[in-house]
Amino acid sequence: MAAKGKITINAAAISHIGNIRTNNEDNFFLDGQVMAQNEVNTGCRVQAQWTDAFHLFAICDGMGGLEGGERASWIGVSGLKELYRPIEDGAFRDALRQYAMKATDAVLADSAKNGKNQKEGTTLALLYLQDETAYAANIGDSRVYLLRKRCLNQMTCDHSQVFQLMLRGELTREQMRKHPRANAISHYMGMPREKINESYIYEVKFDLAEGDRFLICSDGLSDLMSFEKIEEMLSAGDGPMQTVEKLVLEALELGGKDNTTVMVIDVTGKHLKEKPVGELPGMNQEENSPTAN
Repeated sequence: MAAKGKITINAAAISHIGNIRTNNEDNFFLDGQVMAQNEVNTGCRVQAQWTDAFHLFAICDGMGGLEGGERASWIGVSGLKELYRPIEDGAFRDALRQYAMKATDAVLADSAKNGKNQKEGTTLALLYLQDETAYAANIGDSRVYLLRKRCLNQMTCDHSQVFQLMLRGELTREQMRKHPRANAISHYMGMPREKINESYIYEVKFDLAEGDRFLICSDGLSDLMSFEKIEEMLSAGDGPMQTVEKLVLEALELGGKDNTTVMVIDVTGKHLKEKPVGELPGMNQEENSPTAN
């Protein structure tokens, strides 16, 4: 597979324990870098620039309490090394599913090892970039957003009943965010194998454009901040590190009730063209529903 062109990435990530939690169950994969286990609870900030033909970014938000969630998210990001490679066009979906199933099995095994009452799981929000193509994927309610021409688009679909209600027009985005069942997710890595079906992973493919800015975040940000506020802060013109700092600070000022992990990725490339927002997959299209095959 011949590379069409290299993509220059400017990216930054911060993971913060928040104001209330006593441990951090989040972790991230920043183009090959993961948050070391001894940094998880003290906080971590990374900034870097790369020029390459492919890039991989992800956030995992662990569940299970105490060390269980930390182990689950660590398993999730550690396993991403097998996706950190050039992948033939058309093969990404199978490679992603293989990774997710291996991670699920590993989380289930870790949970069993640590006691029958210890249930572990982790969400996944992932962005893979190669040549002129982007893949966004998720399991659970961690999210990938794209800011294009100062217009914010959520590229992933939460695996939750309230998100489905929003897609059907029965809830506004703000009503969904404040719903008492907003954090009740149906899919996660580490869930029982017998409950996994074709909708286990949401994945969408689209063309990159010059100047695209991506945000990947755990629900420690998206639960507290409105869609409009996220759009405003991403559009302010600050660099990636300044932007993630301001987003995390805003989440803390809004209560910081959960761990908050935020990643901003700016994309440039001489081979990339500007594209209208209308060319992006529509969130309300049937094929982009998390219940679609």
